[in-house]
Amino acid sequence: MSSTILARGALARAAAQPRALGTAPNNARNMATLREIELRLKSVRNIEKITKVRRDYHCHGIDAEGPC
Repeated sequence: MSSTILARGALARAAAQPRALGTAPNNARNMATLREIELRLKSVRNIEKITKVRRDYHCHGIDAEGPC
């Protein structure tokens, strides 16, 4: 009986704690939140920009030797 009361108390404390911004609720079954998706897309766009600059520098930069 006392273990049930302790478990309920732990559940209540866990539910009362504030979650970080952008985290999914406990029953979300690993679905990404809109904020997480937006951050992931932003990261991908930034990586694409870096890759493009590196490719352009490699093809047209000072040390460009081969065809691109």
